[in-house]
Amino acid sequence: MVRLPLNLLTVGFLGALASHGADVSCQFPDEARALVTDWAGSLAAANRVKLHQSPDDDAALFLVGVSSLSKDAAEAVHDFDQAIAKDPRYPWPYFELMEVYANLRPDAAKLAVNMRKYHDLCPANVDAFRYLSRITDREVTRTMAQEFRKQMEGSSDRQVLAKYTDLWAAEFRATPPADFDKLRARIRQDLKRLETIEKPAHALLPALRQGYDLTGQAEASDRASKELLVPEDPARAKWQNWITQHPYSQANQTPEARGFYRELERKEAEELAANWPNSFVSWMQMLQTASTADQARKSGEQVMELASHERDPDQRWGAYDKVAAQWLRFDIRVQDVPNIGDQALRDLDRTIAADGPGPIKSERLQQVDLFRTLGRFEIWQTLLDASLHLGETDRASLVAKDMEAWVMAHPVEPDTPLNVSGFYPRWEGFVGVAKGKVAEAQGRKADALAHYQRVLTGPARQYPGGQILARAQSLWKELGGTEEGWNEWSKPVELKPGESRHQANELPEPANAESGWTRIDRSLADINFIDLSGKSWTVSELKGKVTLVNVWASWCGPCTAELPHIQELYEKIKGREDVQLITLSVDENPGMSDLLIKKQHYTFPVLMAESYFAQIQPPISIPRTWLVNKVGIAHLEKVNSNSPRGSATFVQDVLDQLKGQ
Repeated sequence: MVRLPLNLLTVGFLGALASHGADVSCQFPDEARALVTDWAGSLAAANRVKLHQSPDDDAALFLVGVSSLSKDAAEAVHDFDQAIAKDPRYPWPYFELMEVYANLRPDAAKLAVNMRKYHDLCPANVDAFRYLSRITDREVTRTMAQEFRKQMEGSSDRQVLAKYTDLWAAEFRATPPADFDKLRARIRQDLKRLETIEKPAHALLPALRQGYDLTGQAEASDRASKELLVPEDPARAKWQNWITQHPYSQANQTPEARGFYRELERKEAEELAANWPNSFVSWMQMLQTASTADQARKSGEQVMELASHERDPDQRWGAYDKVAAQWLRFDIRVQDVPNIGDQALRDLDRTIAADGPGPIKSERLQQVDLFRTLGRFEIWQTLLDASLHLGETDRASLVAKDMEAWVMAHPVEPDTPLNVSGFYPRWEGFVGVAKGKVAEAQGRKADALAHYQRVLTGPARQYPGGQILARAQSLWKELGGTEEGWNEWSKPVELKPGESRHQANELPEPANAESGWTRIDRSLADINFIDLSGKSWTVSELKGKVTLVNVWASWCGPCTAELPHIQELYEKIKGREDVQLITLSVDENPGMSDLLIKKQHYTFPVLMAESYFAQIQPPISIPRTWLVNKVGIAHLEKVNSNSPRGSATFVQDVLDQLKGQ
C-alpha cells in the first residue's frame, strides 16, 4: 500500500524540471509511479485540491491525470491535454496518452501523434517505440522504424539492444513481402554486431534466437535457446539441482520427517551462502529456512542490503516481501515491516510497468500474472497483520480498502480463461479475511463473523479460508454460539445446477452443442490488410461470399497444430465461387508467419492483422474460427479444440456448417 502525499514541493520540483526543457525531465517521475496502487482513484480528489493551489503547474496536472486514470480515462485525458496546453515541452502527458490510445481507448492515429511528440522530446528513450506494433499506418511505421534503427545502431546498452526484436517486427510490418529477403540480409548484419557483445550477454539471447529464426539459422537458434535455459546465477543452478535431487511432498508427512527435511534445506542454504555470499538466492534461502529469530534477522538484513543495490525490481519486490513476512512471523523489527511491505508493492508495480511501456495499463484479469497477483495479496496480508500487531487499526483498515478497490478494478471479463477466473475467489477471500480481522480488532465481533462467513461458505474456503477457520470458531463460541449452530452457519453454499457465481464467465448458447459453434452475429470492424503475397484486403473483399476466417499465430502451439486442417479445408473449397477462406496472423512480426508458411508449404491466404487484434477489448484467445456471411457479419464462431477428437473432426464440422449458409 502506497500512501505518499503529493506535496507542493514535489509538484513544484517537477514543474521546475519541465521549465528547464525536456532533456532534464525525461525520466518517469517516481511520484506518478507511486500512484499505481491507488486502484480506486481515491487520491484524485486530494490531488485536485493541490492543483487548485497551483493551477498553472503542468506537472501537477499530469499527476492529477495519472491519479484518476485508473477510474476515469476521459477525465485523465482532459487533464493530460490541459498539461500539454500549459507546456507542450513537458513529455510525460504524451507518454501517458500513448498508453491510453494503445490500451484503454484504442486509437492508432492518436497513438501515432503522441508517440511522435514524446519521441521528439525524449529522443534517447526507446520507450517511444514500445507501442509501434499498434500503429496501423505503414508509412508511419516505416518512418518510426528508421528512427528506431538509428537509435539502436548508436547504442551499446544491452537492455536497449535487446529491443532489436521490436525493431525487426516493425521493419517487417513496414516492408512489402516481396522485399522480406532483403530485410533478412540486414538482420544478418545486426546479428554479427550482437555476437560481438562481451559476455555476459544473457539479456541479448532472446534477440539472437529470434534473429537466427528469422534468417533460417536453425542450429544457432537452438544454441541460443539452450543458453537461455542456463541460469546466470550459479547459486540458483545449484539450488535447483538440489531441489530436483531432494523432492519433497507435504502429503502424509510426519512432523519428524518435515523437521528432517528442513534441516537438510538449512544445511544446503548455509553452503550456498558460504560459496556465493553475494548471491540473492543464497541469502533468500537462508531467510526462508530460518528457524530462529536471530537467523531471520541476520539473513533478512543481508537480503535487504543486496536488494538495495539490485536494479531489477522483480528481484527486489520478492526479497522485500519475504523479509517482511519472516520478520513478522518471528516478531522481530515489526515496526519496520510496514515500510518494507510498501517498498515491495512499489517494486511490484515497477515490475508490471516494465512489462509494458508505463505504470498505468488497461489490465484485464486474463492478462494479470497470477504469481504476481498472489504476491500482491500476500504483501497486503503481511501489511495488515503487522499494522494490527502494532495497534494501528486505521492503517490496517486502509490496507483492506486497497485490497477491495483492486478487486473491484479487476472484474472477471466474459473471455477470462477458466484457469485464471478460478483464482478470482481467492482475491475476494483475501478481502473478506482482511475486513474480518479489522472488524475484530475494532471490537465489532458480529461484523467480523459476517465477513468470515462469506469466505468460509464460498469458493475460497480452502484458501485463504483455512487461515481463519479456528479464529472464526473461537469467535462463534465467544458470542454464545453452539456447535449445532456453527455447523449450520459454516455450511458451504451449494450452487444449483447450471448456476454460476460469476455471470461474466457464462458463454452464449452454442448454435450446435456438439460442434462447439457459437452464434455471435457481430459486424467485423473495418479491415485494411495485406497478405503475405502482397495482396490488399478490405471488408468489401468479404462481401458476396461466405468467408471462413481463421485466427492464428506462429508462437501458438494449438494454432500451428491446426494449420494442416486449415490447409485441407482450403483445398476442398478453393474452387468454389460462393465460399472463401482467409487466415489472420496475429504475429507481431510477420516475418515469423512468413517463415512458417513457406516451411510447411501452406497456400491459404495469410493476412497480417496484429494491429487489428491489439485493439480488441477484452483480448480474445486463439485459435478460433469465424464464419462470416455474405454481408460481412460474423455469424458463427468456433473457439477451436485442442483435443485429438476436436482436431480430427474440424474439417467436417466446418463443411457441415457451410451447408446451412
